[in-house]
Amino acid sequence: MMTKEILFAEKRLIDKGGLVTNSKIIADQTLGFWTGQLEKSNFKKLAGCPIQAFGHLPKDKNRTDISNRLNQVRIFRNRINHNEPICFSEATVDLRYAEDVHQKIYELLDWIDPDAKKFLRDMDSVLKEIDRAKRI
Repeated sequence: MMTKEILFAEKRLIDKGGLVTNSKIIADQTLGFWTGQLEKSNFKKLAGCPIQAFGHLPKDKNRTDISNRLNQVRIFRNRINHNEPICFSEATVDLRYAEDVHQKIYELLDWIDPDAKKFLRDMDSVLKEIDRAKRI
């Protein structure tokens, strides 16, 4: 599956008439591709290399913890992309799901590079919007 996705990305780049480089192929991959790197079978094939991206992973966390969080983010992103509700619990507004995914994103960022998390906080307005929505 991984090879197929890489070849597909390469074909898209060729079809666009652009130069095919490793960086462009990597940038063209989907979130599903990246979450797939942490699935048990792919992780074994890759000799555990994907975990190296998480250089600040706490000692009590492992591949499964990263995979679970990334998949929760992917599912949330897909719900948004397909215009599915993300903040309703029956007839009431419930923003805990959005808050939880937001927290998981920051946790993942912290495991990759704590400085990236600090940098993004200055631009991130998600919690402000959630607070605003709670007051409605």
